[in-house]
Amino acid sequence: MDTIVTVIDDKFFKYIIPWLNSIIKNYPTYPHILVYHHNLNKEQIQYLSGFERLSLIEIDLQKDKIGPTTFRMSKQTYAKYLYFLDTEYDKILHIDPDALILKPLDGLFGQNNFFSVNCINTNTFRIPRSIYRRIRLKTMLFRDGLKQNSKFIMNAGVLMIPRRYRTKDNYDYLAYLTRRYFRYLKHRDQSAINMWMWKNHIKPSDKIEFNYQSRFFHLPERNKPPSDIYILHFVGQHKPDSEWFRNRYDKEIIDLYDYYASMRAR
Repeated sequence: MDTIVTVIDDKFFKYIIPWLNSIIKNYPTYPHILVYHHNLNKEQIQYLSGFERLSLIEIDLQKDKIGPTTFRMSKQTYAKYLYFLDTEYDKILHIDPDALILKPLDGLFGQNNFFSVNCINTNTFRIPRSIYRRIRLKTMLFRDGLKQNSKFIMNAGVLMIPRRYRTKDNYDYLAYLTRRYFRYLKHRDQSAINMWMWKNHIKPSDKIEFNYQSRFFHLPERNKPPSDIYILHFVGQHKPDSEWFRNRYDKEIIDLYDYYASMRAR
């Protein structure tokens, strides 16, 4: 059995509503859905409990020891690591809650390998200003047998993780990378998963239609009409309900989000 999974807290609850509506509307044969959650109130939990083929898993950030305790960002950021401990499902497809599913995803579930999609205009690491820290980072990577490949950097908003990759060893290795390199990780869990991919010689895909990051609309070489997109991912801190986003994106994209945010598919 396969599953679609995501992670939310009370702040991101409003985005899972269009996320779920888009799945029900555009992927009627969707598999079971798992929602890892933290800090939801009773009304929010009750709302999600009303959906068919959906289970809720509450995250205990202290018990699960997700992420380094000294890192300034939320430990919930690292909840994707918990997928690597799952033994129940054949394939886990993670989709960030700030996304819309616009077509059936049977093709993704046909993948037998770890799947992610290329990201652009970013780095895995924060480049240290001091020469000493740059040298230290290179030394750490060398000692860990990691060769940085800046040409292949994925976005962690969509991840297909078949069973054979989900092991305690891989979970422990991601935790190790996060603790060891947390001062340098530019994109937190995404950076650590990229490093794990380097170690396992896994390259991200160029099939951007399966994780079409909203900034692609502003890149002529990557611009696609919504009709060609399977998963539309609203990346970055400015989401489609923000004034910033609405002043910079076409009305067609805004109307698409508003449609799924307002519909009642349940």
